[in-house]
Amino acid sequence: MKFNGTTWRTVGNAGFSEIGADLFFMAISPAGKPFVIYADNQHDYKLQVMMFNGIEWETVSTLGLPEGDGGNPTIAIDRNDSLYLSYSSVMNNDKANVYKFNGSKWKVVGNANFSNYVAEGLKIAFDPNDTPYVVYEDYTSNEVATVKRFNGVQWETLGKLDQKQPGSIGGEPYFPNIAFDRYDTAYVAYRGAVKKFNGVQWETVGNPDFNAGQDSHPIICIDGKGTIYLVYHDGSLSALKIEGENVNSITTEFPIVQPTVKALLNPFTDKLIIGYTSPINTIAKLEIFDANASKLAELFDSHISGGMLYQAEYLPQGTNSQLLFYRLTMGGQSYVGKLIYQGKR
Repeated sequence: MKFNGTTWRTVGNAGFSEIGADLFFMAISPAGKPFVIYADNQHDYKLQVMMFNGIEWETVSTLGLPEGDGGNPTIAIDRNDSLYLSYSSVMNNDKANVYKFNGSKWKVVGNANFSNYVAEGLKIAFDPNDTPYVVYEDYTSNEVATVKRFNGVQWETLGKLDQKQPGSIGGEPYFPNIAFDRYDTAYVAYRGAVKKFNGVQWETVGNPDFNAGQDSHPIICIDGKGTIYLVYHDGSLSALKIEGENVNSITTEFPIVQPTVKALLNPFTDKLIIGYTSPINTIAKLEIFDANASKLAELFDSHISGGMLYQAEYLPQGTNSQLLFYRLTMGGQSYVGKLIYQGKR
């Protein structure tokens, strides 16, 4: 939808995709054209890209992946109107992939599956020179986020960010996001902090730990004057403006409705029950992984109704105690939590 200054108006026809558009994401080109990407669950979850031509939505291209492989897709457009997409390959331990559209087909940028392990919350952005960057949380590493830059041949890591708190690896995600100022400086926002890259290392911007790590899903934007704006969820939706060392609230908080997920009987021995809800009708997928990011079970993958409580049961097969993780994907977002299997005696 588009806001005309007074009300929101539908862009093109409502329901322009086939039934079953899931994990959608939108971007606006420098020419002002809206693009969307989504997983088409009626056609083996292939990634579908569409553009609004001023009258109607038309298909740009389809990236044919193995069924269900295109996890958490995003789309981005550089200043030359070149179209990129990113996704986490479900069939390759959710490793990161970036493709570029050459006008007729999609070409992989650098190597396929270039992250070490799970690329949680993968996003792509461009600096003022149109160099592609990605940011994600490697769910099996000690770092809160990984930033990589494509050097024309391969993806290279940009410095080292903060270490996670002891015991938090694989726990509550940090939801990293990235933006650039007009001087080509990269900024990364994640749970509880904003950092910028000074060419050698990442340094803190504003007050460290501005919200005691209680924020999630931060979105960072930088205006032409270098003022940083940050929107995040901390039980309500909040926004901050960062100018130098000053961090100021610029909006009144207001409550929003979030999906919920909770592992019952955790730690567990014989069986685990996971309860989850969504505020809207959507498609939910619930999976169990081990500490090496190998999928052990898929507990659910289907439509759910908003406001309803759903429960799934997991029966472990092994006898040895181990650390596990669940991942619930719905509404275009993933929610990951730690599980402790104490083993059967």
